[in-house]
Amino acid sequence: MKQCSILSVIKIQRCLRLWLCRTKNLQIVRYKKTYIHFSDINFFEHNSRNNNDKFNKKREDILCCLFNKKIPIEFFNLSLRWKNLSVQIDLFLDKLCYIENINYENLLCTHNGGRSKKFDFTLLFDKNIKIYIEFKYNAISLPNIPQFVSPMKPSHFFNYCYEFFYFENYLKDILVEFDIDISKNDYYKQIHQTSPKFIKPLQTKYYNGCKNSSKYTGCYEDINFYEKMKKISKQSINDFIEKYDINIDYLNDYIQKTQKNKTFMLFKKNCIHLETFELNDLNIVKIIKEPSLNRYIAITNSKNNIKILLRWKNGNGIAFPSLQISL
Repeated sequence: MKQCSILSVIKIQRCLRLWLCRTKNLQIVRYKKTYIHFSDINFFEHNSRNNNDKFNKKREDILCCLFNKKIPIEFFNLSLRWKNLSVQIDLFLDKLCYIENINYENLLCTHNGGRSKKFDFTLLFDKNIKIYIEFKYNAISLPNIPQFVSPMKPSHFFNYCYEFFYFENYLKDILVEFDIDISKNDYYKQIHQTSPKFIKPLQTKYYNGCKNSSKYTGCYEDINFYEKMKKISKQSINDFIEKYDINIDYLNDYIQKTQKNKTFMLFKKNCIHLETFELNDLNIVKIIKEPSLNRYIAITNSKNNIKILLRWKNGNGIAFPSLQISL
């Protein structure tokens, strides 16, 4: 029995060494300006908030290559996870084509990266049928996702400009403290970026004080500034929501245009799920304010609730104000 166990271990070790040798010699897939390695399947296991944008970009690169049949078959032969992901893509396409009544011979997937895009992929069937795909990681249904759309320049949707409101009532003293001289109009033009040059000193100090940031210093002064900006941001949004309203017609128009013909591709626990919106269910008829939660609640004509959160994407009160719209 002991001899048998030793032989089994030796056999397993030999197989493992062979597997490792084969994976090391696998082809590396070039995709645009990046590369996809065999080990990159691990990005579908990670869920890191600090590196969310980076990880999601890699996942989208992989999915686009799978749609376009650019992943070597050896990946699937040597990894059940690669094989399963490929199978999930095929099942997703089968369901999509059934819903849309599509029979096709050729498929081309285009990756539409960047925050300004309203969807992640364009699937072009036989050069004449387009389907727009939005990818969401770690979700199985639309109510589970943090947002289904996130409009930039949120003041387009209000009867007063939030950015001006924040600048005039909350930010001026802080800019003076950091010796930053910028006009209100120039502030508006630049603040809708991930890291505006003029705001860099504030943004650096903010992330130096954030425990979840890789730049965290543990310095009391940095932590105090971080907490101060969080408080100011929350108060400004609370006060703004109490005073100002959403333009329902404008927001309805935006949602209808951006969500039309969009299909959601949801991934969680090695499975891909397909969901779509009924646009009529997104038509807003009434708005309720919840300033203490920094949001509005939109009531649709089908009695659904849509949450409209006013927030900052790159540091509370620092950079990139936006809306986060979810079910």
